[in-house]
Amino acid sequence: MRVKLVLGEARFKTVPVDYHHQLSSAIYRLFYNADREFAAWLHSKGYGDKRRFKLFNFSQLFARPGEYRVDLEHRKVTFTSDRVWFYISTPVDEIAMALAEALTRSQNITLRLGRNVFALERATAFATPMFEDGVASLKCVSPVVLTRVNINEDGSYLPPAYIRPWDEDVEDYLKQNLINKYAAYTGKDLSRKISVELDRTYVEKKKERCITSRYIKNEKIVGFKVPVKIFGPPEFLRFVYEVGLGVKNSLGFGMVERVGCFL
Repeated sequence: MRVKLVLGEARFKTVPVDYHHQLSSAIYRLFYNADREFAAWLHSKGYGDKRRFKLFNFSQLFARPGEYRVDLEHRKVTFTSDRVWFYISTPVDEIAMALAEALTRSQNITLRLGRNVFALERATAFATPMFEDGVASLKCVSPVVLTRVNINEDGSYLPPAYIRPWDEDVEDYLKQNLINKYAAYTGKDLSRKISVELDRTYVEKKKERCITSRYIKNEKIVGFKVPVKIFGPPEFLRFVYEVGLGVKNSLGFGMVERVGCFL
C-alpha cells in the first residue's frame, strides 16, 4: 500500500534540510495513536530474527516548484505555499492497518516536525502495480543507502562503509538486502529467482551527481539515485515497490517509483 498525505498550514514554516528523522518520528506517533503496543514493537524490534526490518518507508516533503526556498548556508527549507505532501509505503498489512486506523480515528490530525505543526488535510491510497511481466523498471524517489562491514587491521569494527553505485558489488548488496527483507516477512528464500541490474550507463554519465547525503542525528548518511531493473516473481516485485531499496527505509531512504511515472 502507498498513501499520499497532504499537509496544510505550511506557509512560511521552516524545517531543517535534514528533517527526515523528524518526519520518521511523526509517522511513528501516528502508529502509536492507533496501536501503542504494535508501534512500540515496530520501533524497537521489527520483522525478522537475526536481521530486523521495519518494512515501511516514506518520501521527502514535496511542494510545487517555486513554493519553497532552500537555504543551504543555514541548512533550512521554508515553504511559501499552504500545502505540502509526502508518501508512506509498506507491504505489511499490520502497518497499513495501523496507518489507516490512525488516519480515520480523528477529524483533526496533526503532524509535528520539530517546532512546526502541520494539519493533515487528506490522505489518498494508491494501488500497487502488478508487475505481471516479471520485471520492475524503477527510479529512486529518495536516495538508496547500502553499507558494508568495515574492519580495522586489528580486527576491530569501524563505522560501516557506504557503497557507491560504481562499486562492482553494488548489485550484489542490493539483491541480498531485498532477499533478506522478503525472507524476514514471508519466510521465503528467492535468492535463485531474482536478479538486479543497475543502470551503469546512467552511473557513468552522472558520476558523482548520483550521490547525495543527509544527516541523521549528526551522522552523515551517503546514498545514491540511479535507475534499476529488478527481475523476479510479481509478488516479490510488488513487495520491493512497497518496501523500498537498501537500508534505513524507515528513515526516509530507498523509496522507488516506476520509470515514466510521477508522484
